[in-house]
Amino acid sequence: GAMANGIAAPALVTALARAGYLASYGAAGVTPPAVDAALAELSSLGKPFACNLIHSPSEPALERAIVDSCLRHRVRCVEASAFMGLTTEVVRYRAAGLGIDRHGQIEVRNRLIAKVSRVEVAEPFLVRNGMLARTPRGRVATAAAWAHLGLAAPAAAPFPDEGTLFG
Repeated sequence: GAMANGIAAPALVTALARAGYLASYGAAGVTPPAVDAALAELSSLGKPFACNLIHSPSEPALERAIVDSCLRHRVRCVEASAFMGLTTEVVRYRAAGLGIDRHGQIEVRNRLIAKVSRVEVAEPFLVRNGMLARTPRGRVATAAAWAHLGLAAPAAAPFPDEGTLFG
């Protein structure tokens, strides 16, 4: 994932992209003109990379400027950070990449990766997908979560049938 303030700078992203990794440029805390210049440089690589888009609720123009740069430089993957939900700019980025291929099928060119670093964002997703249960003891990984990870669940682990507090 990207590191803010340009720590995940073009040089690092370039090295990782050339090694075959999907690296993410750390745009958070960087001015929009500097982000635009970095994306121009990275776009010339011809290798996949991502750009971090941090949620800035008090500065919607900042989100707009970063999305504008991503679209201008055809950045095909954005790492959305600190979002508690969808915003106009996230939807605009994703929708701008929609098209129809030569077979008449919907083509999705712009991908989003959610960088989840807050429990209150991750928990509803994990509960809804059957990976996490809320129990009187707290949060518990379900049998489905252990299986998804390719691991054996602990023998004594409680697996409630429902993901409710008293299930």
